[in-house]
Amino acid sequence: MGQPRREMGEHWAYRLPQKVEVPKPFSLASLFGLSSSEISNNIDYFIQAKFEEKGLSFSDPSDNETLLRRVYLDLTGLPPSLQELNSFKADKRNNAYELRVDSLLSLQQFGEKWASWWLDMARYADTKGYEKDVARQIWSYRDWVIKALNDDMPYDQFTIEQLAGDLLPEPTKDQLLATAFHRNTMNNDEGGTDSEEFRMAAVLDRVNTTYQVWLSTTFECVQCHSHTYDPFKFEEYYKSVAFFNNTRDEDTEGDHPKLRFYNEQQQSQVDSIKTWLSKYGKEKLLKSTDLFLTSLEPKIHAHYADQLTNAIQLKPDYINCHTGKEYYSFEQNKTLILIASQKSKSSGVPIYHETHRGRFSFAAHISKVFLERIPELTLALDISHWCAVHESLLGDQKEAVNLALSRTGHIHTRVGHQQGSQVNDPSAPEWKSTLDQHLVWWDSIVETHKKQGKTQLTMCMEFGPSGYLPTLPFTQQPVADQWTINKYMLDLLKKRYSSL
Repeated sequence: MGQPRREMGEHWAYRLPQKVEVPKPFSLASLFGLSSSEISNNIDYFIQAKFEEKGLSFSDPSDNETLLRRVYLDLTGLPPSLQELNSFKADKRNNAYELRVDSLLSLQQFGEKWASWWLDMARYADTKGYEKDVARQIWSYRDWVIKALNDDMPYDQFTIEQLAGDLLPEPTKDQLLATAFHRNTMNNDEGGTDSEEFRMAAVLDRVNTTYQVWLSTTFECVQCHSHTYDPFKFEEYYKSVAFFNNTRDEDTEGDHPKLRFYNEQQQSQVDSIKTWLSKYGKEKLLKSTDLFLTSLEPKIHAHYADQLTNAIQLKPDYINCHTGKEYYSFEQNKTLILIASQKSKSSGVPIYHETHRGRFSFAAHISKVFLERIPELTLALDISHWCAVHESLLGDQKEAVNLALSRTGHIHTRVGHQQGSQVNDPSAPEWKSTLDQHLVWWDSIVETHKKQGKTQLTMCMEFGPSGYLPTLPFTQQPVADQWTINKYMLDLLKKRYSSL
């Protein structure tokens, strides 16, 4: 038989602190409020009592050089300079040390040094983790922590703003910024991952981190099992999870929502917008505009489509099936086309097979197979690089390209955009060779198009790397420059191909 189970007592870390008697020894000097030079506070009495028990005594006080070095390293992380050291040695005032402490506490370096401990707990240096494991840019939160420490922010306020700053009435931008404490969870933006799985992983991380930081306990263990001394129950852990389980974490690269930050000139323009709206706009418009100018969040979230059923009943103009990417296998392309074809037949909506931009010769080969098999299939050419079609017409894919063009409904492209150009005037000499080359490529496209009996050529222009149209006044200049170039090219095309 084994040993009988021993009753486990309470762990000291979970006992409530109680008032204890300070072991002050009786002396005549104490009657007059005097004490030994070795005693500076009540804690020293406990040390003195233990020293007497062990037969030990206090060490001699450290010299001024050592004291100054210790306090500098403790408060700023850096040793004092030789000038500061000599100044302290020459200072004969009784409160010389206290004055140095006050001076160090007022320095920016104090907040920077002590913020490092907190930022470790806030996972500040962590990358996004998982598959891509890319870096993050949240230095503004770091600056918030430094400022809070330098301003001697009360600990309860320091806690509230980081855990729930966004829930405060009319939160300031700083209070919203403070909530970045719990935005440092890992984020998996790899395609095909289960969004709910990694959302819950983020929620659990927030629960565990909160208990580690504010209660100094490893609460996460009871997620699966309890420890002998831990006063936590399984049910209590998931009650805490329920408290934090009210977030929407998008497994996307954008990490939305994000706070917008402006430089001095931009902030002046933002303020002018708000001032104008406060005079002439309605309160609802002012509030929505202020929210828009404060945070950046997609109008439609990336996973919104996961909640849709029978969305085809909205009766779109056409179904666009984007295939032909060289990293898709033929069978994958075939599956996509067949699914889109079935949707087209069941809904009566035309199907467009959109080829992949750039690699037109490859896409044309894929398209030829499907165009021959599916009579109702119409092609939408996606050609961001004009040379792709031109070179394909001259190469071994000529037959496939001609078939593709004969079944083309429209061409999706960007018009006359020159990557990396610093000259925004398309009539400038720097643009001549580029425009001439573009016109050669377009001649080949249009000529083939006309031979097929087509009388209309539809083109689409894109803005920015992902097609986003900037809405703030100070971000529209780059778009305006690109628009000038695009419109110039479009006018050339209209004149050149007036018969279309």
